[in-house]
Amino acid sequence: MASIILKFRDVAHRPLPLQPSQIIRIGRKSDNDVVIDHEGISRFHARILHSDSHYIVEDMNSRNGVFLNSRRNRVQKHLLRHGDHILIGKHAIEFLLDPDEQARQIPDHLLEAKGITDLMEAKGITVGEAFKHPPMPPDPANEVMNRKTLHAGNTGKKRRKRSILRLIKGRLDGRIFRLDGIKTRIGSSDEAEIRLQGLLMPQRMAIIKKGRKGFKLFSMETGWRHKVYLNGEEVESSALIKEDDELQFGSGYLFRFETLLNEE
Repeated sequence: MASIILKFRDVAHRPLPLQPSQIIRIGRKSDNDVVIDHEGISRFHARILHSDSHYIVEDMNSRNGVFLNSRRNRVQKHLLRHGDHILIGKHAIEFLLDPDEQARQIPDHLLEAKGITDLMEAKGITVGEAFKHPPMPPDPANEVMNRKTLHAGNTGKKRRKRSILRLIKGRLDGRIFRLDGIKTRIGSSDEAEIRLQGLLMPQRMAIIKKGRKGFKLFSMETGWRHKVYLNGEEVESSALIKEDDELQFGSGYLFRFETLLNEE
């Protein structure tokens, strides 16, 4: 059985089971199945429905939109896959399949070969691999850092800014990587502060340097296989990094740049 979990920051609600015959309505009004009481949410914002043995998320002409796995991936009517996160306002709704359904789910790379892509697109449903963008649990080493402190009142404690890269896609030993030094090296080398793994991963893929104007991303000579991207655009030489920018290294790693406050 499929289910969804509503999340807000580090708080997760109980799973809501989904029945194939049921349409789950999401919005601000109290008669929705999932109620999100926030002014940025439309009265009837979105819905989740079952079609041809698949679950679909659909934007019901909401004011602020529906996003899937990334704030840069706005969708209108899109096929859901296990582990997808529907982003509505500041909330995330995680879509989950039980182990049996996960085993039956057609792998992403076979959707087109099996005719699923054509079937869905004929109904106005988009199909495509989006970066998984789940809300990350707090890193124990950084648990004092939280975005909400940017708007907190004066606590009497000293607070200083700290810039980080938060892992969105890929498997590494950590989830949060501090950019404390003047230079942060990224690649497969043992000397890299952010060490990437993968077949033929370059030893020196990129460098992030901290300067007076902020942080700057430098792409190294990596060849055609492993390129460096900033917000989906290839970085051929260098580019300034801004808040919430997304940095992609090859096809396997995606990070988000964030500035947090550390209370001391």
